[in-house]
Amino acid sequence: MTNRSRLLVGGVILVGLLLIALAGRRSTAALDPDSTEPDGAKALVMLLNEYAGSVDVLGDVPGPEIEVSVLLDDRLGDQAAAALDEWVTDGGTLVVADPNSPFTPRVTGLASSDETGGSGVDRGACDIEGLEGARRIDISGAVLYETAGSDGGCFGDSGGAFVDLRHRGAGTVISVGGAGGFTNNLLDKADNPVLAVVLMAPTPDTTVGVLRRSLRAPTTAGSPVVGPTGRRRRVGDGSRGLFSLMPDYLRWVALDLALAWLVYALARARRLGNPIEETQPVAIAGSELVLARGRLLRRVDTSATVGHLTDGFRSELAHSLGTPRGTPDERLAEMAAARSGIDAATILHALGTTTVGGDGDLVEFTRLLDDIRQEVQHD
Repeated sequence: MTNRSRLLVGGVILVGLLLIALAGRRSTAALDPDSTEPDGAKALVMLLNEYAGSVDVLGDVPGPEIEVSVLLDDRLGDQAAAALDEWVTDGGTLVVADPNSPFTPRVTGLASSDETGGSGVDRGACDIEGLEGARRIDISGAVLYETAGSDGGCFGDSGGAFVDLRHRGAGTVISVGGAGGFTNNLLDKADNPVLAVVLMAPTPDTTVGVLRRSLRAPTTAGSPVVGPTGRRRRVGDGSRGLFSLMPDYLRWVALDLALAWLVYALARARRLGNPIEETQPVAIAGSELVLARGRLLRRVDTSATVGHLTDGFRSELAHSLGTPRGTPDERLAEMAAARSGIDAATILHALGTTTVGGDGDLVEFTRLLDDIRQEVQHD
């Protein structure tokens, strides 16, 4: 096994151990009755312990020994909701603070703030016994319930009530337009604790059950709950996604596999790394380049150069004499001789030259062409 493979395997094992360690830590959700976070509800449980006969945090549907049940966040399944509905109709009191629950009435709008412009709501018209001492509550994002068919309401106006009381069978459902006032960071604000104690622990010997967001229920539970609004609990209700519905161990396995794949991808990915030092080309002086080019030209056959010179000379001569370019060399030589005074034979020799002996002869030949050209053009 190579060092790279050992590093990859070690990284996967390390990530797996880290995930196992993290899985052992218990995570808490908002409104969890065991959570001491600002959005938890541990303070509410402690408050009720001071004023009620007994308080239990329940993960099951309450039994007949529980007189008041508190449901802050309704994520109940059909069977659990049906069993809880039977418990209410048999004489229990349910305080539910989730406006999305089928136990609550229809929402009419948001609760307006008090005259201070804050998040407080004044008591207003109130016909629920025991709430005389609660004159103002401090809440956030609260809603109002419609009052049609209500058996009592408080903290509202003509548009609705924040607290709604309705009888259901032999029991009672008290709907609160939001659980924000019962969280750890807001429970001690204004008259929030008064509202909690009056609704959830009305007497010193009341047995209270604070329900978790999901409950275990017997399979003999009845039909799904149909609340005051006619809402019926269906598959897909609630805000839990597919990932949150998976068992905890499957979520950690999926996350472990994803991180292992990421480690593998990083190990196999192409990386540029540090720049590689390369030997630079040897610098050549300019004079050396000139000499080298001269040596190359010396080796080249001069016939091509002479051909280019004579072709250009022939075109210039025809243009200067006003004759077509296709004029025969003999005719061009005679016309150029008549104008310049240079012997026609010399001019004809220049036009017919195809090669020279060396560099010196090439220079002399070029000089001859320039002399003839100047004489013809000068005349």
